[in-house]
Amino acid sequence: MGDTHRLSRTLNHQGLNLLSLNNADGARKSFHVALKMAYEGGWMPAALYALMGLTALGIQQKTSQETLELVLYILQHPASAQETKDLAARLQVELEAKLPQEEIEAAQQLAMSKSLDELVRQFLEGDEIISM
Repeated sequence: MGDTHRLSRTLNHQGLNLLSLNNADGARKSFHVALKMAYEGGWMPAALYALMGLTALGIQQKTSQETLELVLYILQHPASAQETKDLAARLQVELEAKLPQEEIEAAQQLAMSKSLDELVRQFLEGDEIISM
């Protein structure tokens, strides 16, 4: 009933559940709607969690320096909730095990080069980092 904050959080949890059930399409839709709703409502912790969910989904498809940049960005963002940081830390370990050292170092340097507005716009416009 108009409680976009709780609904975006619920959609994030639904996305994570669908991700664990290997339902990539359902997870993508849940995270995408949660991102849009949370961002437009000004709920940055929920928006960051949705970005993290979309990144987790993308890692299943492809590992890249860009995904590590996003994970590091989310880890360093002051609005990231502890739950989001915990997921990001697990994904960071997974990504760093798969990427060459020079890509890891580049990602660390570039992690803060984009704004949250820019990252959210990329995902909402369909130009998702996870599809690169």
